[in-house]
Amino acid sequence: MNPKISVIVPAYKEEKIIEKTIRHLLDTDYKDFEIIVGVSTYDDSTVDIVKELSKKFSKLKLNFTEHRRSPTIAISECLKIARGSIIVKSDSDIYYINRDWLFNLEEHFKEHNVGGMMFDWKATTPDILKEMNSSLIASGEIFVNCLVADFRKANHSIVDSSYNMPLTCDAFKKDLVDYLPDVISDDGELAYKILTKKHNVVFADDIKKYSIGFAKNIHDLFFQKRRTSMGWLQIAPKYKVNILGYYIELLKFLARNYKKYSYRQLSGFSVWIPIYLLSVFTAWIKSRKPIDTNKIWGKYERKV
Repeated sequence: MNPKISVIVPAYKEEKIIEKTIRHLLDTDYKDFEIIVGVSTYDDSTVDIVKELSKKFSKLKLNFTEHRRSPTIAISECLKIARGSIIVKSDSDIYYINRDWLFNLEEHFKEHNVGGMMFDWKATTPDILKEMNSSLIASGEIFVNCLVADFRKANHSIVDSSYNMPLTCDAFKKDLVDYLPDVISDDGELAYKILTKKHNVVFADDIKKYSIGFAKNIHDLFFQKRRTSMGWLQIAPKYKVNILGYYIELLKFLARNYKKYSYRQLSGFSVWIPIYLLSVFTAWIKSRKPIDTNKIWGKYERKV
């Protein structure tokens, strides 16, 4: 019998996309799974939409709080009611290419000592192409996500506990992580919690995801990347993450493989990189004082 998989989706003010996301996640032949949507606040109709859908679909559960909470806290509270032995952490704007992706997920976790998993990025869906054509900012952000996935695919199909470069985690075994501290980077915290328990994080290139929530202008990109950078600066000292070494290796990889990317992608990257560097610098300045995670996430609202 297939193990039960719990897909956790933190959601704040996602009324424009949450129904589409839920219906997408339900569209699979995999039987033994559940979806838990962790909704924060009554600020829009997200909670009402999820409530109505949960009446139609028995696999859908709602975890709700009236106050604003960070994604890490939402995930932790959803974990308390999750029945799955495998947990998928998915954002409200994330979609998966293959309807059978949960079967692939299960197979990977049968491998020896696998505790977590990073998924691949897909860059050629109609939604992605529409995003790329909407602005050079979006094109640059999509390119970077695909570049990072290509780099991981080429160099780190399996990551063991000795690895000290930035990682993310899309799925994990529940018995390894039952709680997350209130940090900005839930992805990074998950990955390193798993590694510290002497389990591997696997790059799954047969599970491809894509997003429709990329920043499309300088303002949104700057604040998105500043928040992400503050997240890494928050957890890097604790796990001895070699961020600089990672960037150097990533740029070397790009220099060797730039011909495989389109002119549009590289043009977008040339616009993206100075904004990113500025965001990192300002994140470093802000991170010299204690970071208030709730305050940072309290300002966030997805642009779709």
